[in-house]
Amino acid sequence: MEEILCKIAESVDNGEEEETVRFTEEALAAGVDPIAIIQRGLSPGVESAAKKFNEGIYFIPELMLMAESVKAGLTVLLPRLEKVHKGNFRGKILMGTVEADVHDLGKNICLSFLVANGFEAVDAGVDVSPDSLVEMMKTHQPDIVGIGSYMTTTLPSLKAAIDSLRNNGFAGKVIIGGVAVSEAWADEAGADGYADDAWEYVNLCRSIMGLEKRMAVSGYGPGSEKVKVR
Repeated sequence: MEEILCKIAESVDNGEEEETVRFTEEALAAGVDPIAIIQRGLSPGVESAAKKFNEGIYFIPELMLMAESVKAGLTVLLPRLEKVHKGNFRGKILMGTVEADVHDLGKNICLSFLVANGFEAVDAGVDVSPDSLVEMMKTHQPDIVGIGSYMTTTLPSLKAAIDSLRNNGFAGKVIIGGVAVSEAWADEAGADGYADDAWEYVNLCRSIMGLEKRMAVSGYGPGSEKVKVR
């Protein structure tokens, strides 16, 4: 089992989408648990690529290829995950990118990590207007709404989205993430929480739902002490 999981991690790290799909299907055929495939295959690949990006070894093109590989692997796993959880999710999160921003790399990675940790994750997409976010909130009734902002020019839209959710009766938690935001901006915008990478995002959601925080499965990644919930 470890060999096939390592192959999945390497294919994700290398941005090899077809290989990720092939190895993921092989792992399922061999009886490997789909959650284990994400936590010990896809996730370590993401973490390795992120580490290389932080060290200046990888750049945006490599991260985009990695994200497509993760997305492809997750597409194979999602039908199995739905059967595993059988509706017994740890919480529901609606997650999208703010209006006028079409970046989805971070969002897609966070969604995959959330699914692996037992959350029902609804993808709101990109360039999501406040009105659209409110409509999806009413439709899906999430416990948490996550909004990503990856360009500083979209920060006013981020605050508008948060205000719109509050003004339309959303009683859950609103959390934010993305390279354009910070904890200080979360305070100013009225968000309930902020995280600066995928594992912090998972821990933030776990904290909101009253669950124990977790470390990254492969040893790389932040500790839970950085997660703050308001």
